[in-house]
Amino acid sequence: MPQLTDEEIARHAADAGFTGSDLETAVAVALAESHGDSDALGDLHLRTEVYGPSVGLWQIRSVNPGHGGWFDQAHRNEQANLDPATNARNAYAIRERYGWRDWSTYTSGRYRQFLDRAQRAVRSPNAGTAPAPSTPDPAAGQRSSQSVQPVQSQRGSSNPGGMAVDLAELIRSMQRLLNPGKQISDAARMVQAGTRVAAGAFGGTAGAGVAASANARTVQECTAQAERSAQELERMRAGMKSVHDAQSADDRARATQLNLLVDPAIQRNATA
Repeated sequence: MPQLTDEEIARHAADAGFTGSDLETAVAVALAESHGDSDALGDLHLRTEVYGPSVGLWQIRSVNPGHGGWFDQAHRNEQANLDPATNARNAYAIRERYGWRDWSTYTSGRYRQFLDRAQRAVRSPNAGTAPAPSTPDPAAGQRSSQSVQPVQSQRGSSNPGGMAVDLAELIRSMQRLLNPGKQISDAARMVQAGTRVAAGAFGGTAGAGVAASANARTVQECTAQAERSAQELERMRAGMKSVHDAQSADDRARATQLNLLVDPAIQRNATA
């Protein structure tokens, strides 16, 4: 059914990730753009070799196959955006990346005419966006009144090393996890090299230069982010190694003290 209720639009927007005042704005923008018609096609007179019509609830401007960067191809597919849930997710992604400037009903202020409807829809129980009232748990008082069981002594336990052994194993596991920092950095540079497009790959239309520039910026941003992630992983790995070294030194000191206490002969030899 292409015509959606205000509550259904609110539910799709919330499921896509919109929250708070942005959720109300998203519903109002959808009502202003498509009046709730998920099959709506607009801007037909603006279609070009690069751009198709504006599609669906949030009237997302489509980009034709073979044009635009990865972001446009991922979020501006004409057929995909006829699905209300997909349209909502793509609207959220576009708003996260560019803000609300892509919607003329927002920049012109026309969406404000629908804010009252949007607020009612968001607050409606039918939308499934309002928080459900909490139900008291009758067993909560009983649980809180129960006495806390004492922690079992390490003596005779299945983990005689106690917390120290667990911590050392945790540190070693974290080091193995964080070790791929260099591989991430190398992979980022490989991706950058592999995604460079040849001159003219976007065609010779008026929008080709814009699309090519957008693709170059996207590749550069992704590579820079991967490099930053790799550097952060390397810093974390170095920090974990320092903790591990300190833990090892502490374990050796404890072992020496234990031997001195347990074996008097060792103690006598040590003081001789």
